[in-house]
Amino acid sequence: MYVRTDTGVKLVQEIPDDCAGFGTSFQGLASDGTSFFYSLLVTKPKPDASRCGDGGPCRWRLAGGRIVRAGGKGVPGLPPAALIAGAAGRLALVQPAATASASGREQFDWPRAALDGRVEIRDTASGRLVTSFRPHGVVRAIALSAIHAVVLVQLERTLRIEWYDSDSGEMLGSVIEPEAFRLATDGRLVAFSAGGTVRVLDLETGAQRVVGRGADVTGVSVRGHLVVWGAGNRIVAVRA
Repeated sequence: MYVRTDTGVKLVQEIPDDCAGFGTSFQGLASDGTSFFYSLLVTKPKPDASRCGDGGPCRWRLAGGRIVRAGGKGVPGLPPAALIAGAAGRLALVQPAATASASGREQFDWPRAALDGRVEIRDTASGRLVTSFRPHGVVRAIALSAIHAVVLVQLERTLRIEWYDSDSGEMLGSVIEPEAFRLATDGRLVAFSAGGTVRVLDLETGAQRVVGRGADVTGVSVRGHLVVWGAGNRIVAVRA
């Protein structure tokens, strides 16, 4: 993890990767408009997971985690998060799962958000809890604006985009999106990738439309009437 300073670029933390899911993992980066924050989770194996990664069973337990201000230290009062998103003066934090297991022969799903886990919206200046809500399922992506929190929720094989009031936590609407992957919102629109397309969803009317196509979408953002995404080594920008 690097940050830019007045004298150049500074390395603030190295996060070693473990292909079996153990150790410290980087879970995402977000900004509240003045600082960048990132989430770290710490995983330890259960005693019978010595052959994890070598065809044997994998069993994990969450041993801790923290939210770190880039270039600084951990932020007191903020809980560990499987996913993180930011808006002006706020962070949205998704509760991580405490344990998980896999046979060792299939692709494992760890670290991840907890089933029916809590999503907290916190004030970054004080750490104060603004509101919270619990989507039914596992949150796979999250985006935050000044007025809306948007989550992509998986329940068994169904994916839904849900949006909530970011002050009260009240659920305002949802749509089923079988292939949705990434999310971004400016509070009025949600941009997301799905099935080789980039789409926008109007949170007031529920209307959707395709604004771009491509199988290699690497990131999506939306601001005002402009949707931007990565496509291989190109940046694409179109009017929503």
